Amino acid sequence: MKRNDMTESYSSQKVNEVINVSNSIRSTLSKFVGTSNKPNTFVSLGQNCSSAWYLKQVGLKTASYPFDWIFSSTEIVYDCIQTRFSRFLDRTYYIQKTEKSAGHYLYHSSLFNHRNPLSNDKDYNYYERTCKRFLEIIDSQEEVIYVLTLVNEPTKRPGWANGFTNHFPMPENQSVQSADKLISELSDKNPKAKFIVIDHYTTSNKRSHCELTKKNMCFIEFNALGRSTGVNYVSPLDDFSFKLMLSGLTL
Repeated sequence: MKRNDMTESYSSQKVNEVINVSNSIRSTLSKFVGTSNKPNTFVSLGQNCSSAWYLKQVGLKTASYPFDWIFSSTEIVYDCIQTRFSRFLDRTYYIQKTEKSAGHYLYHSSLFNHRNPLSNDKDYNYYERTCKRFLEIIDSQEEVIYVLTLVNEPTKRPGWANGFTNHFPMPENQSVQSADKLISELSDKNPKAKFIVIDHYTTSNKRSHCELTKKNMCFIEFNALGRSTGVNYVSPLDDFSFKLMLSGLTL
């Protein structure tokens, strides 16, 4: 990324400020991860595609998991774990959307927004594999780091916001405490597990920050200057600074 690509819309002072903050968060994440004889496994817990996308961008997405490319909430993820994905994989709950997407009667009317496991056996088999892999991870004693991105701007994410059901309503005013039940469940299964919870906002002038809220949890509030597609940040500066921040996980 060339520096002049980032200064086209922002002053040099603003660019320096954003990069310095990202470097600080990068350092905190590096300390949080620590050193290990074996590489950590990174797993996305949703709530949209950005968790998996940016893990992939910094080279930490080494396998596919069920919540990578779907719309979800902490309650949906928790229920999937409790039921060992029996409802998630039950085709009788699926709703036809388009040729390349499908919904779920219980969870979200556009749950499978990039694949269609209802009419495409290849897509269904993909989800079977990812669910099996996820269960193997949570049942293991591996050093795993879960990444959860909270969605707190529902009007900017209508595809995510408008699909929730009476069974699993849209979460509102989420905070790090919103993930407590899910994190407790995963921690009980594997005390070695760690968690990164990202609360992100767009078109914001607030300063991003990071804190270690618990021994096994790091909370990040990321304030992007520009927009997000729900997958990636549109502004080259936001995209660069977010990847710079996450690069602390690779050290």
